[in-house]
Amino acid sequence: TLLGLYLYIESLEGCHKSYPECRAWYRDFENRMVLLIISSAFFFCFGFNYGLLVPRQRLLGLLPGVVIGVSVYFKRGYQYDSHGSYNWWMLLGFFIGFTVIVWIFAALVELAVRSWKCGLIIGLLLLVQILYFYIGILIPSCEDWSGDISKQSEISCSVGEPDGYCWLDATSGWFDMTKLMNRESCDGYDKEYYGNSQTIIFPRTEDYPRSAKANPKVFQDRVIKDIKQGVKLEDAEVVVKDSQVDFTIHANDSVSNRSQEILKKHNRLQTPPPDVVMLHIPSLSRQQLARKLPVTQEWLKNNSGVYHFPRFHPLGSDTSVNLGPLFHGSATHQEDRSFLHEDMMKAGYVTAFVDNGSTWYDIQPSDHSARFPKFDHELLALFQDPNFRPQDPFPGNTQGSTSIFNRCLYSQSAASLSFNYATEFWDKYPNNPKFLWVSLSDSQETTGEVVQYADAEIRDFLRRIYDSNSAVFLFSDHGLYHNNIWNLFNTDVAEAENTSPVLFMILPTTLGEQYESRVNENQ
Repeated sequence: TLLGLYLYIESLEGCHKSYPECRAWYRDFENRMVLLIISSAFFFCFGFNYGLLVPRQRLLGLLPGVVIGVSVYFKRGYQYDSHGSYNWWMLLGFFIGFTVIVWIFAALVELAVRSWKCGLIIGLLLLVQILYFYIGILIPSCEDWSGDISKQSEISCSVGEPDGYCWLDATSGWFDMTKLMNRESCDGYDKEYYGNSQTIIFPRTEDYPRSAKANPKVFQDRVIKDIKQGVKLEDAEVVVKDSQVDFTIHANDSVSNRSQEILKKHNRLQTPPPDVVMLHIPSLSRQQLARKLPVTQEWLKNNSGVYHFPRFHPLGSDTSVNLGPLFHGSATHQEDRSFLHEDMMKAGYVTAFVDNGSTWYDIQPSDHSARFPKFDHELLALFQDPNFRPQDPFPGNTQGSTSIFNRCLYSQSAASLSFNYATEFWDKYPNNPKFLWVSLSDSQETTGEVVQYADAEIRDFLRRIYDSNSAVFLFSDHGLYHNNIWNLFNTDVAEAENTSPVLFMILPTTLGEQYESRVNENQ
């Protein structure tokens, strides 16, 4: 079995390196195949070679499966990209869980064989538990599956339930590692990478050359190098003192004047265009929002200016495929196209970009020599801190933007740090129209549970930022894809959740009154 698995992996690795068509074929297939091989090999070794009823050899029966699982992880754990990294962590975790379940089952069988009374009691208890799960949880799991809170017209079509059961709803909360490890709070989470330094001054990165932001590793190395060499306090927007993060954003007079001149040119000084907020939460389906962000959804329900677009509308499973057309009108960069934030600046907006994950690398042209206009303000450097993101080619699963635990840095959540910076930027330009992009990575992880810990903060930010002259978009690039174990089994509900990302729009009062009937119908 080990030899067959090794040859299987080597052949697919050769396929991956050589033939794009081959890679496209097996990437969706290989997870299920390897899972099948691991499970089959383990059960064969456990059940037939050693026997379920031989206690002293049960541990020996466990070893072959462990060897296979560990070898698969180390051989394939860091293949392709960061998403591949945490998918294989998920596979390894599933294997361990499967092992424990089979081991417990074997012990119960052994106990039942030794005593028919014990066997009867165990059988009845298992039957009651299975019936409860099936009747009480699994059968009604798809009720209100669509998560639709839109004010639809009568002619609009409905979003049907997927075939089969909604396993993600039925197993919600099962994989919450944050709660299991008692890490809900960020209090005291202030690991120090910089030794005994009492003050850490982070560089501004807006003027970094494209080469310095070519990939996460290069960017992080540049930020750390600049911190160690020293950054002038008056040039910084982020300062950590005694493990407390302070934002020191100052309005840029030249940026503010640029905005005012454009508005004056177009006779918009008295009636400036609405502020625009793009709140982007990658890998979040509308069903996941209903499951894990109930406080946010309740606020959206109760706000009369909210419009919900609950259809199946991604262009693909990858972030760049969806954000590319949004940012520059094409999935592949074309030099003659302008960028979204560039157009906003030309219309008189002051721009800011906040990202605690890896969205930054998905909105840029893949050709690092291509043109990409800078934002007026950006918060990227703070989340390159090794206390948050380990110095590794990929983020990993216990720290950083793909962590399976609540995201913390200097005793604050990554979401609250992002929102604090965003609101301070917002307040510094009261007389200028603002374009603000905030990306939260809290839903990009294996378990599908972490995003719930940002629920109240998302609601509070929306409530704080929205007023009568703000247009707010709460959206995801694609639905629940990378952090979904049911993708391994290619279930209907997994495919449906992948193709139904979140899309809410909150219009300013004037636009809402003007376009209400049309937007209602478009929902």
